[in-house]
Order: sequence, then C-alpha cells, then structure tokens
Amino acid sequence: MIQFYLLSVLCNGAAGWLLLRNSENTLPAPPPFRLVLGALTAVVGLVKLVSPMDTPVIGDLIPALAALAAAGVILFEYWRENAPSDSSTLVEVLVAVNRRRIGFLAASSAVAHFLFPQTPLI
Repeated sequence: MIQFYLLSVLCNGAAGWLLLRNSENTLPAPPPFRLVLGALTAVVGLVKLVSPMDTPVIGDLIPALAALAAAGVILFEYWRENAPSDSSTLVEVLVAVNRRRIGFLAASSAVAHFLFPQTPLI
C-alpha cells in the first residue's frame, strides 16, 4: 500500500532525525511526541515487514528493520526516563553506544527508500 510507503519514509526520517540530534542522555523532544513517534514507527515497521510493497519478502526489509530498531531505541529511552530506578544495565549501555548509528540507519533508509521505491532491499 502506498500509504504505508509514505508513512515508512516519514517515520524513518523523523525517528532518524530525532536519534541523530541527541543531547547527553536524553532525546530533544517532549515525551508525548517521543511516545507517539516510537509507537507509530514500530507499527509501521511491523506492517512493512509483514506486507512488503512490491517485491515479496525482501522489498522493504531494510526500512522495516530500521524502523523497528529506531522505535525500540525511542521507546526504551522514553521508558528509561520514566522508570524509577537509576541502575545501569547492559541494554542501556548498548542503546547509548548505538543510538547515533541506528539514527543514521533510519534516516539513510528513509532517503534511499524515498529516492528508489522499487529497488529490492531498499
């Protein structure tokens, strides 16, 4: 569906931009926006993973996986800010180290998916 193609490009672009513009340990957007963007990006990523645009199975694999990874980071950051404990876990360390990489992957897959919509794997 062309609507999910557009939503995929917009969500990946917005999530990538949000993750690339991080400050010390927080994301630079209000918490309700992050929650809605994370949830919407996760839903769009799951739908794109289940029903690819034209090429079966591999047509939207990279944008779908990038959306799921970016949504996971955004939702985890939202949860971490609202969680009562301050203990550092392995997941927090992995998210902190790879936040910018996942943001770059989401933003670049949004641009590539927008420019080359019919290409397999993009």
